Amino acid sequence: MQKKYIFSYFFILAVLLIIMSLSHSTSDKIRGESVAIVSPLWEKIGGKKVDTKLPMKDEIHQLQLENQLLSNELSYLLSLFDYQEGIQSQANNFQIDISEEARQAIPKLTQNLKLQIEAVPARVLMRSFDTWNSSIWIDVGSDNNQSYSHEVIAKNSPVLVGNAVVGVIDYVDKKQSRVRLITDEGLNPSVRAARGGEQEITMGEQVDSVINWIKRKKLSQLSVEDKYKLLSLLNTLKTTLQPFKKSFYLAKGELRGSSKPSGRSLNPILKGIGFNYDFDDEEGGGRDLRTGKPLQGKGEAVPILKVNDILVTTGMDGVFPPGLKVATVTKVSLLKEGDYFYELEAQPLVHQLQQLDLVFVIPSLKSR
Repeated sequence: MQKKYIFSYFFILAVLLIIMSLSHSTSDKIRGESVAIVSPLWEKIGGKKVDTKLPMKDEIHQLQLENQLLSNELSYLLSLFDYQEGIQSQANNFQIDISEEARQAIPKLTQNLKLQIEAVPARVLMRSFDTWNSSIWIDVGSDNNQSYSHEVIAKNSPVLVGNAVVGVIDYVDKKQSRVRLITDEGLNPSVRAARGGEQEITMGEQVDSVINWIKRKKLSQLSVEDKYKLLSLLNTLKTTLQPFKKSFYLAKGELRGSSKPSGRSLNPILKGIGFNYDFDDEEGGGRDLRTGKPLQGKGEAVPILKVNDILVTTGMDGVFPPGLKVATVTKVSLLKEGDYFYELEAQPLVHQLQQLDLVFVIPSLKSR
């Protein structure tokens, strides 16, 4: 009896040693194949017909399951519809009379709109508990590239919701890919603080999302009259926004995730380091760290970092194209004696990272 137990212990030890000795690429391959095996089960369940010979309880259970799958499919289609509505809303902005500041903003807006049009939709297949805050698996892979004129699904392809960053693809299989989320400590996008028109654009997108949600949602707590009043107020709010007013692009730095890989963090916080504006660039001249005054010549003093600033990508990391939105600044740390940069905390613009079901993949910088 004891010999049998000893053999079992040796077998378990041998398996553990083999697993620990696997290379990172082999481990990724095994994970990819596991996801490929598990994910089609939902499709089989969804396409399965109800067997009239089943007992009543089993039949009810199966009908409930099929109803849930149909609800998921409807939710997916509505999300795609909302995404297209958002693109149309942005396109409509180009049809209004614009100022000089608007003309300067149009190249960036055009580029972001083009990226969204090229984006490939993908469903979230699963997420592992041991990497809950670090990665997700999506249902597109290298085989999907055959449908496009250039490679879209590839390593380092950014993954978005709207034009807000949620992560980047770090492993590609034939039919699925793994996305590293921005809450992962290993993903460090280069960003800068944006203020003014950029904030108004972001608010407009969020108002659009709320309007679309209210239109399709049955709100039993509101009468039809109250619902129309609410929509009217939101539309009025939208008209007060000024997406084409001057935008200031100020302090630059680096973001990184702060959540632990395991467990579920409901309110992920991103940490920012190295934020300053010491050198001139295409957006303007450098500014003093403490006063915000231009380092060269005269000009208005503008704080280089404030709470509620929008953090957008710079393109300097070689992964994310410039102009994508990432997070909102929630806290700016006080400068200490001798500091030459700010540290900050920020909240991802995509608040529902824990409940993602639809994302969009855009081509990596290398494939353009």
